[in-house]
Amino acid sequence: MKIISFIVLLLGLLNIHQVAAKNTSSGLRFPSERLVFHQESRGLSFLLKNNDHNAYLVQADIAIPDESTGLNVKKESSIPFMITPPLYRLEAKSEYNWQIKKIDNLKKLPQDRESVFFIRLKAIPPKGTKNTVSFKKMDGDLTLSKVLHYKFYYRPEAIKNLKIAKVKDKLKFTLAEGKLIVNNPSPLYLTFGKLAVGQHQIDNMQLFKFIPPFGQQSYSLPKGNYANATVKWRLLNEFMLEMPEQTQKL
Repeated sequence: MKIISFIVLLLGLLNIHQVAAKNTSSGLRFPSERLVFHQESRGLSFLLKNNDHNAYLVQADIAIPDESTGLNVKKESSIPFMITPPLYRLEAKSEYNWQIKKIDNLKKLPQDRESVFFIRLKAIPPKGTKNTVSFKKMDGDLTLSKVLHYKFYYRPEAIKNLKIAKVKDKLKFTLAEGKLIVNNPSPLYLTFGKLAVGQHQIDNMQLFKFIPPFGQQSYSLPKGNYANATVKWRLLNEFMLEMPEQTQKL
C-alpha cells in the first residue's frame, strides 16, 4: 500500500527566536547561534543533535526563503552553496556535523549586505540496519517526516565584523493600512524576539519574518487606534538571545 508522507513543520526549530523551546532534552536540535558564511570561508559546518530514541534518515538541501513571509522556501538552481552529505542516517542519541561549501563565485551575491538561505533537513524514521533506507510504517500506513529549516547568512568582506548591537538603533517604525511597517537601513538581516505595539503583542508566527537589509517588513495589526502608540521590541543577537528592550513612539 502506498505510504503517504506527512510533513511536519517544526516552528520551534524554524524560528530562531524560540531557542528555549527547541533546546529540550528530546527531539532534533540545531545549534543556538547565528550561522554565518563569510566571504573568505572555505566552508561552514553545523551540528544537528538527535536526542530521540529512534534514528532518522536525513535528506539535506539548501533553499532561498521568501522574504515576505519568512516561511515559504523557493528552490533555485542559482544557489552558490551545496550541503554534504545530501543523505545521512542519524542514529538515536547521536550528533553529526553537516558541511556547507561554496560551488560558485560568491561575488555574484550582493557585496554591500547579507544574503540569507535556508538549510532544509527532512528527517524520516527508517527501519532495519544502518545500511537500509526503507521507511518505517506508522499507524494508517503513514510515514511521519520532520522537516527542519534553519537560516544561514552569507556575509561579504565589507561587513565582515559588523555586529547586530551596532545597528540595533537604526530601525524605524510607521503605520500603513492597518500594518506596522519596519524599515531596516542596515546591511544585516534582523529578527525580533519580541515586538509589541501599544498593548498588542505580535504573535510568534509573524515574528518568524525577518527584516531584510536596506528593506522593510510588515506585521498585521488588529483593528484599533495606534496613533502615538509606543512600539516595544527586542532583537535577537548573534547567539539568538534577546537583546535589551527598545522603544519608539509612532
